[in-house]
Amino acid sequence: MPLPVTHHCEEADRNCCLLCIAQENAPKRQRVFGAALVRGRPFYGFHAADAVFVKVMLLSPRDVTKAAGLLQAGGILGRRFQPYESHLPYLLQFKVRRAAS
Repeated sequence: MPLPVTHHCEEADRNCCLLCIAQENAPKRQRVFGAALVRGRPFYGFHAADAVFVKVMLLSPRDVTKAAGLLQAGGILGRRFQPYESHLPYLLQFKVRRAAS
């Protein structure tokens, strides 16, 4: 589930690190496998250039809806994020990524 980052890459790196630290300090079971910075072109609206996104990789596809809700509500890092691809079924995402690699 990539997240758009609209500020500098340094701040994007900081946010990526904060996501990993928050995941490491979580008292419950591990839900986040990792986070990575990726480049891509947003597919909502017209965009002439690529943007930087934070790709959050979860361990279970069952956690995608809850994670997307937390990100949209501002429950992570105290700011709102726009999740992309969180509405797509897991099997469809898996098939698209396997065919692309």
